[in-house]
Amino acid sequence: MDVRLPDGTIVRGVPDGMSRADLTAKLARNGYDVSKLAPTTAAQDVMQHGKNALGGLIRGAGSIGATVARPFESAAENDDRRKRIDENMADLVGADPESWMYKGFKLGGEIAGTAGAGGVVANGLRAVPLIAKGAAPVLNAISSSGMTAGGLSGAKAVGARALGGAVSGGAQAAMVDPGDSGTGAVIGAFTPGALQLAGKFGKSVYAAVAGSKPDAGRLLAEAMGVSEAELPAIIKALNAAPDSIVPGSKLTVNQVLQLQGANQPGVKMLERIVSGGAGGDDLLKRYAQQAAARTAALEANGAVMDEPVRELATRMGDRIGSVLRTQAGDDKAAARAAWESVYGRAASDGVRLQLPLDDMAAAMSPLGRGSVVTGADARRVLGVANDIGTETLDAIKPLSKSAGTAQTLEQAVRAQGGIRADNALTGELSDLRIRGSGTTGLVTKNGKPADLLAQVMHERGFIPDADPATLFHALRNRGGRSIFGNDAPESAYQRAMESAMGDMPDAEIIEKAVPFDEFQRLRRDSGSLAAKASERAGSETEAGVLAKFQELLAKRADDAAGGNTLSGDSVTPEFLRQYNAARGMTKTNADLYKGGNNIASILRKPAGQDFTLTGDEITNKLWHGGAGLGGDVANLKRVLSDSNSGPTMDALRKYIMTDAASRTTAAGDLAAGLPRYVEQRMPGLLEALSDDQLRAITGVSKDIQNAAAASNVKGLLGSDTQAKISRALDGGLLDSAPAKALGKFASIKGIGLDSLRGKAAESVVKYKGKTLSALLASPKDAAKALQDVGFVQSLDAPQLKSLRALVSRSAPLLATD
Repeated sequence: MDVRLPDGTIVRGVPDGMSRADLTAKLARNGYDVSKLAPTTAAQDVMQHGKNALGGLIRGAGSIGATVARPFESAAENDDRRKRIDENMADLVGADPESWMYKGFKLGGEIAGTAGAGGVVANGLRAVPLIAKGAAPVLNAISSSGMTAGGLSGAKAVGARALGGAVSGGAQAAMVDPGDSGTGAVIGAFTPGALQLAGKFGKSVYAAVAGSKPDAGRLLAEAMGVSEAELPAIIKALNAAPDSIVPGSKLTVNQVLQLQGANQPGVKMLERIVSGGAGGDDLLKRYAQQAAARTAALEANGAVMDEPVRELATRMGDRIGSVLRTQAGDDKAAARAAWESVYGRAASDGVRLQLPLDDMAAAMSPLGRGSVVTGADARRVLGVANDIGTETLDAIKPLSKSAGTAQTLEQAVRAQGGIRADNALTGELSDLRIRGSGTTGLVTKNGKPADLLAQVMHERGFIPDADPATLFHALRNRGGRSIFGNDAPESAYQRAMESAMGDMPDAEIIEKAVPFDEFQRLRRDSGSLAAKASERAGSETEAGVLAKFQELLAKRADDAAGGNTLSGDSVTPEFLRQYNAARGMTKTNADLYKGGNNIASILRKPAGQDFTLTGDEITNKLWHGGAGLGGDVANLKRVLSDSNSGPTMDALRKYIMTDAASRTTAAGDLAAGLPRYVEQRMPGLLEALSDDQLRAITGVSKDIQNAAAASNVKGLLGSDTQAKISRALDGGLLDSAPAKALGKFASIKGIGLDSLRGKAAESVVKYKGKTLSALLASPKDAAKALQDVGFVQSLDAPQLKSLRALVSRSAPLLATD
């Protein structure tokens, strides 16, 4: 529009409704001296608005006056008349013809001046008896601007209302400007149907007036395609269901019904269509909130969303590998120290153990006759065992017959040279000569004195005392030939005994206990040689024999430590205590670190090489998708010491939660990959995670699965269900084929009525979508709306009659103006 400034300058092309501040700024940008513009006060602005309103009302009345003068002048003259009225209002009243206030009150004046046009036409037609009698419903429609049809219903009512609206609208527009009568008639014809449609489907006007949407439930029920009989079960399910599975991830109506096992195809399809259509913002926001809540639940329980999971796997594996290697080294060193203490105790206590030689010899049977394997190491071990575990006793030889012959008393006296002849003993000596037949040599000149011989014979045990008389008495008893002394040589007696027992024994090998350190070396070397033999091709049999040796020696030591000792064993209680403690440490270490499990594979170190597993390889040994995952995690927990368990398991849990949270779509949302992850790795999750973490990850998995099932419309696309829902959500009458055809046909004074129809239909569709989206995003609100589904408010309600009449009378003039 053009604006005349106080100094007379005319500014052209000022947009309608531009404020004075914006106009001043625009003028300043274009180099105009805005200081010439005197600022207006609030009172001046109010006064100007009043001038604009007054001018607009007069101009509205002037439009009708110009129409009255139209038959008496040309079209050009009539147009000039209307323009002069605008100019006069500017000059005389001071109104701004381009202001919204002026235009609004102009329209108001025209509406007020033409409000009774329909009634005038109807009353004129009623004066014709034939018309009054046969067209009463139409006349009623003309007088009400198409809002009533004299009791008609259905298609007849629609036609009568359209005709009545067209006549009334055309008459109203013609009173303002005869050239706009056609446009007014078309708009008048459309207005009743549009208002009826809004009354049935929109409810937006009623909502604005009454402040509620009592028909939203019916709209939802109709769109869901459910019957009235099905509503109670649906309402119950909506009210009974929890708000969410994961805190913050509030469920939609469709998801609630899916969770409760009450879902229906129509509900699934409805939410799919509404969320993807006009007005579906509430549902889309709800989906976004759900995605954020799921991620937040995992983050609150250890997941790190901004860290690459592969890098985390490497760091976590390196850490666990370091912990296990350090712990295994410490435990091995502790066991070694315990064994050193055992060896020291064994040496100080003189501990000795029998070797299981017979069992070891029996274990050699695989290398016996028929075996082509030399078994050199096994034979060497058995040879050493026999060498240190046995000793040889020499054979016992019998004494020769000449060794140690025993003497009689007579022979002993003769051996001493006999008894010296002494006159004092003439009687005793004579008696010996007479009685001792064959006793020649008992009495000799050079013999020993009788008392001395008696002393010697007594000492040798021939006679009980040293009295010579006793000696003589003994000699007279058979000449002393049956008397033997006690000094016979030991060898003589031994030979006598040997003769009585028979043949003497040959040389003999006997077993003996060996010192504990020798016993342990034999056991250690047996195991070492067995390991080496197992690596040589063709030496499997020998390896088995050597391993058996080690097993037998270990069992012999353990038996002794358990109190099952043999006759040759020598052990002390303190040694047994220390041995059992060291043995227990060794067994524990072997079970923890050499059990052929995942920990053993992590700690395995090839000869001469460093540890070959990388961090991510170690992680895969502990956390994988294969069988045995639960056992592998449980084994790690069992191996870790109390001081290592907490930090190490926390690191593993952090990786697990992050790994699970990485199962996202390209858009970054958690998707079906996470439920599959949880399902496949549940044994490991049960072992590894805390209770809170397990609840979080399983809750997120369930939430995703429920949402996916609720949104699954496979088999419904292109179905009758989809078609029915689409029809329920369209523009209704405004989207009907007749309305589209009429809109394309009618084009008056450059106004595209199809465009207006399309905009109106879009508005209805958007309203439906927005209403349904809000309800579908809030199950409890949906349940309440469905419970009130029987109450429907239409634009025919008494409290809206005035509004209805105003709209019906304004529409034709608004469109033509």
